[in-house]
Amino acid sequence: MTEHALSRNPTTGEILARYPLQNSAELEQTLTESASAFAAWKRSTMTDRVRVLRQLGEQIRLREQDLSRMITLEMGKPIAQGTR
Repeated sequence: MTEHALSRNPTTGEILARYPLQNSAELEQTLTESASAFAAWKRSTMTDRVRVLRQLGEQIRLREQDLSRMITLEMGKPIAQGTR
């Protein structure tokens, strides 16, 4: 059985999401890929970085309601405190 990290609402104890844990080999692969991505990022131009960050911002705005709901539930707060 695969172990999971659990995201819980601290107020109710409800499990909101399950995230599979990585084994040692998967973790090493992730760290290698992260180091490679960082090396490429620091060689990129400011223009390229701005473009990527703007795209990220747009994706966050598109998912604003879902992300706000998840963050609010993970903190155990009323939904009204996590949305506009």
